[in-house]
Amino acid sequence: MNDVYDKCPNCGATITFHDDMTGSRHYTCPYCKTVLTIKPEKSVPAAGPIDQSSITWSIEIYDSSMSRGTRTIRPKYFLFFLPVFILAAVVLMLRYTGISITGSGSPGRITCSGTQLISLLNKKISGLDAGENCRVILNNVEIASSGTGITAKDNANITVVNSTVHAKETAIITRDSAEISLVNTTISSGGTAFAAKGKSRIKIINSTASGRKNLYIKDKTSRIRVVGSTLKGKKVEL
Repeated sequence: MNDVYDKCPNCGATITFHDDMTGSRHYTCPYCKTVLTIKPEKSVPAAGPIDQSSITWSIEIYDSSMSRGTRTIRPKYFLFFLPVFILAAVVLMLRYTGISITGSGSPGRITCSGTQLISLLNKKISGLDAGENCRVILNNVEIASSGTGITAKDNANITVVNSTVHAKETAIITRDSAEISLVNTTISSGGTAFAAKGKSRIKIINSTASGRKNLYIKDKTSRIRVVGSTLKGKKVEL
């Protein structure tokens, strides 16, 4: 009795069966669960010596209904879709578990949205835009912008530590319940240092801030809290 190797006519996977048969029998493919009929192409006597090496086997699909159901991804199709699954997993990981960027160099302007968590350490960037519940942590980051340095909206939460923010226009804009905390950070602007509206919050702790035109412009629903900081510029409350 020897093993015979052939291919399943339904999924193409290699199957193995024994050559000790004298007639047909049913065989279930272990991969796609298709029921096959395996039989010698020529009739084999039930008795007497048999030269098994001279037998050619016929494999036909008897019932493919078993291949439907829970096992819908067959071996050859699984390999085709594998890169798609990997790409989707990477996208979800970056979106929901967070992104950490460290080292030197400038990645340009950073955009954060959704439930992302972004942590920047020892970086130089041209600006930050955060929204839709995004969480951002900046540590020893230098922001130099020809426009707005940081924009936070829609419940975004930003923490800036040991960093500098310089912008030719408004340095930091918060709105729509966004919150930003500045600790040991220097903020400077050629226009307005802070602009807050729409129930937003700005905390300035042990930092320095200045605006050539205005220190801040805020509406009645927003709050700016200052602790142990040095501020220069005109304060405008709407």
